[in-house]
Amino acid sequence: AYFSLGPKWLIGLTRRFPAHITKKDVQERVVIETDAPFFGDDVWATAKAVARHIGATEDEVMAWSDANLRRLLNTGK
Repeated sequence: AYFSLGPKWLIGLTRRFPAHITKKDVQERVVIETDAPFFGDDVWATAKAVARHIGATEDEVMAWSDANLRRLLNTGK
């Protein structure tokens, strides 16, 4: 439902993410996040799970996530 709200929405992911997420979604709209220190989730474990799901590398997923977060912080949206 969130993805249908429009291209300006960025989605934060932990290791639980929607099965229909695509590589394009990750490249353009996803920020890998963690609930740490409260739950101890590891962003690299999330990146690994997402990468495996979309056929990318963990480094690619983290680079896209970083770029998406920078865009979010720079635009205030």
